Amino acid sequence: MKKTKSAKDLAFDKERTKYRKEIRELSSQLIKQWIDIDRLKQDIDRKDMELQEKDEWIRRFLVKRR
Repeated sequence: MKKTKSAKDLAFDKERTKYRKEIRELSSQLIKQWIDIDRLKQDIDRKDMELQEKDEWIRRFLVKRR
């Protein structure tokens, strides 16, 4: 047989549901931020490689001109 909940229990359940929803939303935001950070790190790595290649080309060009 199901026992009816007191007003205090119902209020607690309501508040718990509210906080669980907030935790889910924040977890989702955190995952999205991790994905963004990973993408930005990849962009930085790619740009760093491009910069190194350009530096190498500049060095080559300067050596040829001497």
